[in-house]
Amino acid sequence: MNGAGYYTDTVTRYQETINIVNDVLKSQVPETFEAGSVLSDCKKVKMLDMKRKEVPVVVGQTKTFWHQKQAPIKVNHTTLSRHPKKVARGQSVALAQLALPDVVFLPNTSVNSRNLLLKSTIDTTQAPWWTRVWRDIFG
Repeated sequence: MNGAGYYTDTVTRYQETINIVNDVLKSQVPETFEAGSVLSDCKKVKMLDMKRKEVPVVVGQTKTFWHQKQAPIKVNHTTLSRHPKKVARGQSVALAQLALPDVVFLPNTSVNSRNLLLKSTIDTTQAPWWTRVWRDIFG
C-alpha cells in the first residue's frame, strides 16, 4: 500500500495548498469595488424620463473580482427600469457589467453576482410628459 495515509499529512497538505495559491497569485490580481465608490467609466446613468437626464451613481455593494494582471477592466451599464416615477437617494438604478474577457463564472452564478449594483446619489422625479416626448424625439 504505497502512499497509504499520505492525505492525512497536514504539513504536506498545507504546503501544497500554499503552492497552489502562489501559482494563482502569479497571474491573477483581485479588483475590489468598494460600496459608495464612483466608477471611472460610469459616473452617471442616463435616465431620460427623469427631471435630470443623468443620475449620478455609486457602487452599491463591495465586491471583488479576480482577473489576469494584464487585462484592463471596462465597465458597461444597463438601467434597471426605463420609466420609474421617481428615484430616491440610495435606490438601485443600474447594473454595471464588467468586460473581463479572461473571467469565467461558474454556470450557476447569478446575474447579481456577476455585476455591480449601482445606486443613485440624488433624489429626482419623473419629468413632465412633454419633456419626455421631446427627449424621445430629439434625445
